[in-house]
Amino acid sequence: MGFIDDHFSLRSFVMGMGGVAVIAAALGGLAVVQGPSALQERLHAMPSKTAEIVWNTTPETQPIKPPNYVAVDIPATPETPAAADPHHAPDAATHETAAVEPAPVEAVPEKPPSAEVTPGVPVEGLYETTQEGKLPMIRQADKLTPFQAYRRPFDHAAAQGKPVVSLAIFDVGLSDSASNAALRAFPPEVSLILSPYMTTPDLWVTEARTRGHELWLSMPVEVKNYPLVDPGPQTALIGAAEKENLLKLYWVMSRATNYVGFVTPPDPTFIKAEQDMRPLMTRIFGRGLAFVDGSLMPSLIPKTMAQSMSAPYATIDIWVDAPAEKESIADSLAQVEKMARDQGFASAVIRPYPLSYQMVQEWVASLPEKGIVLAPLSAKTGM
Repeated sequence: MGFIDDHFSLRSFVMGMGGVAVIAAALGGLAVVQGPSALQERLHAMPSKTAEIVWNTTPETQPIKPPNYVAVDIPATPETPAAADPHHAPDAATHETAAVEPAPVEAVPEKPPSAEVTPGVPVEGLYETTQEGKLPMIRQADKLTPFQAYRRPFDHAAAQGKPVVSLAIFDVGLSDSASNAALRAFPPEVSLILSPYMTTPDLWVTEARTRGHELWLSMPVEVKNYPLVDPGPQTALIGAAEKENLLKLYWVMSRATNYVGFVTPPDPTFIKAEQDMRPLMTRIFGRGLAFVDGSLMPSLIPKTMAQSMSAPYATIDIWVDAPAEKESIADSLAQVEKMARDQGFASAVIRPYPLSYQMVQEWVASLPEKGIVLAPLSAKTGM
């Protein structure tokens, strides 16, 4: 404090502040006169860079997520209604129904299983139109289900006492050549499991149904060695949000028409995760579709759910070409025959491999002389 008292002069302070004011005024005037040119010089002197923004577009195989999705899940029967979908509000405007009575079913190989069914065209009342496409549903007028309308007829009574085999080809539609070969090589009793990732679903549905084949869709779910074994971008995952898995299911559902239900890949661990699996199974059964568990050690939960909702359910007994080697395929076909004789019914699946086609085509041709009846996969459900 003594230092300030000894040296402070009010007169000197005032004179100093006046000088500062004069300098500031001079600089302000200079800025007004030279401001625009000075600003331009500063802008030119600044470094600049133009960045191109690339928008991330959604691939065709990604699920559509509309903000106002509308869907209604119809119960399998009035006594066992499906759980309400918390993410979708009902809207009568999205339904398309018709009071057409189902025509009698005739087991004619070269014709569709029902006179009401036109190959590739969905039956009226068996779908609802949503922002994602046509989703299957139970017809309100007469409770006809997609499973009942699109399945290939099979006479259980005529086959009684004989061993029966169901054979299906997995992932049809991914390869044009392999898919065409399947249509040429196998009789209509062989069921086709279409991949939801097929590029031309309408083409394969129409071609297959015209030739009398029963159609299923493969259901991409998390499998044992995921992600080393990846069923694709629409895979329902354990631990994922329920809404996300449901959107994936609806996307797969909308990929085709004229199909009877879903088949999983082998070792579908997702189906054993009860909390994640139940919402999807409820929608599948509630929309009148069948479900086939591809696991060699299937979970009891889907079967129990199917029984409680009076829904069609089955399992796959043998994946014939795993691995796709000649001796292994021959052994698997022998096991299919033995199982059919011992248990009365066996179900088998092959993949669209050339070796599988060659060996299984010869095996199918030999079944009549062995007294074995070939049946569509839907027959394994017992419905």
